[in-house]
Amino acid sequence: MRASIAIGLIACFLSTGCRQLNEWLDKRIDEKVAAEKIGLEQRVQALEADDSSIKGQLKRLQSTVSLSELKPYQKAALDPAGKAFERVDSQVGFFVVYIDSVRSIADGCGVVLQIGNPMSATVTGATLRARWGRRFKTFSAKEAKEFGPFVDLTRSNYQSSPDRNYYAEWDAWQKSLVATEATIPGPLKPGVWNRVEVRLVPCKPSDLGFLEVSLDSNTVGLAHAP
Repeated sequence: MRASIAIGLIACFLSTGCRQLNEWLDKRIDEKVAAEKIGLEQRVQALEADDSSIKGQLKRLQSTVSLSELKPYQKAALDPAGKAFERVDSQVGFFVVYIDSVRSIADGCGVVLQIGNPMSATVTGATLRARWGRRFKTFSAKEAKEFGPFVDLTRSNYQSSPDRNYYAEWDAWQKSLVATEATIPGPLKPGVWNRVEVRLVPCKPSDLGFLEVSLDSNTVGLAHAP
């Protein structure tokens, strides 16, 4: 009789212990599955965001490359810190231009451009369009113009993926640029550098790190053959 009671108590203890162990294991498994599910969902969201970002980058790259191939000299990007000239095309031919000097005026910057006319024709009534602003990060105006939103990928020491905020910063910088348009009062004489001063308002010389210019004209003057 006593042996039967002992066996019954042991069986009851083992049964209760196994049930508690199974419940504990089930709870831990559920918690692990739930944590892994959250992790997987987060990774899927990150991959979807990366996919969207990559598609946007490819679209911009295609646009940048297409424009560069079609009209590589439609605009000249000038760096106020240097005097390197850049080529800019117009409807009547091409010019070369560089920044000669920058001075402070009452409400902005007075930028003196030297516009070279390599042609044999005098160009009159030319229209100059400009966009200006601060420098984009540490890149030169030429780098920013040629490589657009992918300028960071051109650096030889570039090792890691671009910062997630990089392209948003590029868009914000583009939107911050100020634009103006003016008619050049005098002729652009052939075979020489022509001094042209442009007023940029608002502008501070210390903040001017990027200047983009384009030229256009429909009028040329040529001498008649004798």
